[in-house]
Formats: sequence, structure tokens, C-alpha cells
Amino acid sequence: VPGGLMESTFSLDQNYPNPFAVETNITYSLTRPTQIDIVIRDITGKTLLVVNEGMKPIGKHSVQFKAEDFDVGLYTYTIIAGDSQKTKQMVISN
Repeated sequence: VPGGLMESTFSLDQNYPNPFAVETNITYSLTRPTQIDIVIRDITGKTLLVVNEGMKPIGKHSVQFKAEDFDVGLYTYTIIAGDSQKTKQMVISN
């Protein structure tokens, strides 16, 4: 592969709605079957929640995230797909 870059195994969309008060959807797409973990962190980088989604097939997937146990504020969500990961920000409002 030119430049030694691995082909990305997945893409991560911005959660919707964002900001949100009750729940939001995190959507990602896979180009090959991959083991998926989702990590929610606060703005300091502290891990608050890890969700093991298990092995997911090729295609588009959506995970519903509920804000009930979280305070208003800025958070990040990271999708870990095998040895790749992508992170985006989300805002919990009231």
C-alpha cells in the first residue's frame, strides 16, 4: 500500500441529534466484519462507559446512546474497530 497507510475498515458519522438531552444515535459503517467497542469519555479523557458490540458484519450500524446517567456537558465517543479507532464529540444539553 503506498505510503504504508492501511485502508480504513470503517467510517464514523456525527451523532444525531447533537446536542441532545435524552438520546442520540451513533452511526458507523464497516467495510469488513470487525469487532466493535464503543467508548464514551468526558472532556478530561476519563472513560465513563465501554460498550462491547461484538463482531459486526459489513454495512451500516447504529447505536442508541441514552444520556440518563450523564451530566450536561461535552463528551467524546470513540468507535474501536479492530486496530483502528475514530473519535467525535457530542454535547448533552438539558
